[in-house]
Amino acid sequence: MKDINIVAFIPARRNSKGIKFKNRQKIAGVSLVGHALNFAKKCNFNEIIISTDDEYFYEHKEFSKYCHRRDGKLADDQAIIADVVRQYSLDINRRNDFFVVLEPTCFVRKKSHLDFLFNGDFFLKNKATFTSFIESPIPKEKIWKYKDGKMIPHADVWKRRQEYEKQYSLSGHYYGLFLVNIDNIYPSLCEDDVYPLIIDDDFHIDIDRKVDLDIARAILSK
Repeated sequence: MKDINIVAFIPARRNSKGIKFKNRQKIAGVSLVGHALNFAKKCNFNEIIISTDDEYFYEHKEFSKYCHRRDGKLADDQAIIADVVRQYSLDINRRNDFFVVLEPTCFVRKKSHLDFLFNGDFFLKNKATFTSFIESPIPKEKIWKYKDGKMIPHADVWKRRQEYEKQYSLSGHYYGLFLVNIDNIYPSLCEDDVYPLIIDDDFHIDIDRKVDLDIARAILSK
């Protein structure tokens, strides 16, 4: 583990469809990127990178020393996070880096979530990636599809909730991967045999709409 460069990677695109300048928005007086950065500082990362095309973060001293300028083609609506991370894998000096993606829109993060990484346990499990999950509030069997003007239910839509197995969805809190493996899993950020980090805290949210931002502000302010 001593030879592994563990990097906190914070993607901070300037534009956003849902909320204008979303990554600049503040909760409890701190921007979304600021929350991700503060979390990274509390952990034992060897390096912190803020990947951004937003001049706002370059102009503020608290962020600027961590900023890496993102190419314009990787900052439009067509680019995905895997595209941005993949660019770093082209640097031969980074091929063995272990990147942990911290999306600024995800709350709440706790330092203890990553104990398994920094105490070395993860690297003993013969896994190349880890990803955070939350228990899905809606079983997939309860979700109806809309096709050709008709609502189509799953065959097991009318079961009692207790009869469904537990199901999980990506939480967005963390994606951990060795850069050398990204071409094998692209456009994903994790392999099928991923190490699952289950986030079971009472409050978790991924800010995509203004209402999500309002909810996070209300809860974190308390």
